[in-house]
Amino acid sequence: MDALIALARSNPHGEGADGYVFYSDMVQGQPMDTTVLLNCLRQGLQTIGLSAAESKKYTFHGFRHFFTSYMKGRIDDRLLKLQTGHKTDSMLIRYSDHDIDGQAAVVQAAQIQIFGGLLPAERIGA
Repeated sequence: MDALIALARSNPHGEGADGYVFYSDMVQGQPMDTTVLLNCLRQGLQTIGLSAAESKKYTFHGFRHFFTSYMKGRIDDRLLKLQTGHKTDSMLIRYSDHDIDGQAAVVQAAQIQIFGGLLPAERIGA
């Protein structure tokens, strides 16, 4: 809390606690431009080895999809909606209906293990 109060007091427009905590450096009475955070996210991704083009695929909203996709089915939908802010079941389903890296390969491996003996080896890529 002290750090947030100090940040609000550092507002260059002299607005102090009456202004935005995350203020615009450029425009008085405005919140900070979210592109600043997005640019920092992408710079961080590049720092850990992603290319500039690859880092542009990531957004903060994408983390909401990621979280929802992984949590769906692991906790009650009502609790998940509280965490993600989705108001309806249909939106929760829409945002959780993403292929999680490796899911397709896991399903394919299980299908081959279970049903592979029913097909000739050349049909299943063995």
